Amino acid sequence: CTLRVHAPWLSFVPERLAYRGCKSVRPPRQGMQGIAAYEALLLKAPRVTKGLTAAGLTFVCDAGAQHIERRLEGGSSSSRSSATFGIGNFDVRRSAAFTVHGGLWAAFGLHPWFRYLNGRFPGSSAWNVGCKVFVNHALWNPLLYLPGFFLTNGLLLGHSLEQIRSKAEAEYLSTLIYIWKVWIPLACVQFAFVPLRHQVLYVAVANIGWNTLLSLLYNLSPDSKNLAHTGENAVF
Repeated sequence: CTLRVHAPWLSFVPERLAYRGCKSVRPPRQGMQGIAAYEALLLKAPRVTKGLTAAGLTFVCDAGAQHIERRLEGGSSSSRSSATFGIGNFDVRRSAAFTVHGGLWAAFGLHPWFRYLNGRFPGSSAWNVGCKVFVNHALWNPLLYLPGFFLTNGLLLGHSLEQIRSKAEAEYLSTLIYIWKVWIPLACVQFAFVPLRHQVLYVAVANIGWNTLLSLLYNLSPDSKNLAHTGENAVF
């Protein structure tokens, strides 16, 4: 009985198991094959794979946020601006803006940034993890991510630069505080335990909840934001 294991891409899941006369060992299950395929894509085209994964999850998040908004606003689509394009009560242009931003940010922002952090502060010692978390949340998010988020989504939604500036001035600080509350603990787990090749995926999965909240913060009317904060209409 000879079992050959070829695992160039993942330390704990083999890409291919070759069996020769070994009846006691079963071939990998379908779920394991899916993991193998994803890991192979990460090796072959990491930027594209991470970007498409993040874009798909961001689309799901915004769709969920739009559903929550409709319930907060009584199912009415009257809060949409005339510049939006929708199908029924679903705002396609807004969803496209969020999806494009999420995919591009993962591919051209997070992918090279996490590689840089890992090179500058290698390993998972307490000091290096602390340095990564500090740099990420004291420099990267306040100075690049959040301004880029307001600018990219505003432009994709057809807003003027003056409208984008006004919205950023009104909501920048409160959104940044939400980022710190949610992402500093998650970043500690990420940099301490998650392998570099999976860190963008980790962020994308964690973003399922965060992007839903971010979409609500960015798009809800002031009255609906107050309603969401006071919990007068339970939607979760």
